[in-house]
Amino acid sequence: MNRFDERDLLLVSIPIVGIAILAELFISLVLKKKIYTLKETATNVYMSVLFAGIDSFLRNIYVLPLLYFFLSQSFFVWPKTWVYWVVAFLLTDLMYFLLHWADHKIRPLWAVHVTHHSSTDFNVTTGFRSPVLQPFYRVFFFAPIAWIGIDPIDIIIVYGVGQIYGALIHTQLVGNLGIFENILVTPSHHRVHHASNTEYLDKNMGMFLIIWDRFFGTFKKEDPNIQLKFGITHEIEDRGPLNIVVHEWKAILKDVQMSPKSIRKKLKILISMDT
Repeated sequence: MNRFDERDLLLVSIPIVGIAILAELFISLVLKKKIYTLKETATNVYMSVLFAGIDSFLRNIYVLPLLYFFLSQSFFVWPKTWVYWVVAFLLTDLMYFLLHWADHKIRPLWAVHVTHHSSTDFNVTTGFRSPVLQPFYRVFFFAPIAWIGIDPIDIIIVYGVGQIYGALIHTQLVGNLGIFENILVTPSHHRVHHASNTEYLDKNMGMFLIIWDRFFGTFKKEDPNIQLKFGITHEIEDRGPLNIVVHEWKAILKDVQMSPKSIRKKLKILISMDT
């Protein structure tokens, strides 16, 4: 695959996601469910555009060069058969799970990722509320895939397909999907992930397959008797476009400044979520 294929994927994804948004909006109006608000939707679009700009800039500056460096060090040469694509898919999905887990467990990474969770709405456009600074470090999680011989462009393509699927599962209008709940990350699973209810925190980290959560112990089934609350556990008073991106960094700086002078304590506050 080459760059044309990536653009082609984008051309295919835009109408798919666009139709999903319009259908969700129409159904929510018919059912009189307040799923969309103008301000939160506008913020989602803003975050998506900001993320896309940073991601595109960094891709040619160092992301692709770094991935191709790892590919050049590989001892593996894969013929592009169905086995190659299965391996690329499974490893990309696994590394996304590990990236997502790290985003929830390491405070500076959470300061980046929290923007994706900051919306009190939950709809398809919520998938656009991207962690805008993630392109600076995301590549390090996917570099091992290139090192075992998977072409970086193919990693990007597979990851892109997963992101399209990931956008579509941000919805409140799709219920239990039966047998697929055992294999895929479904809208039900992802509602749990975005809920700020205590029992649901840091659960269901997968992008496409739920098997990683089941294996690593982060799986949680949606309980129909629990009223979901979307957003984060504390209210963001200033929901302006800049503060949505940097508010957790400001909280980290404040905690470090107010902590005892011990360097060890300050480092713990800087790194750990358990402070």
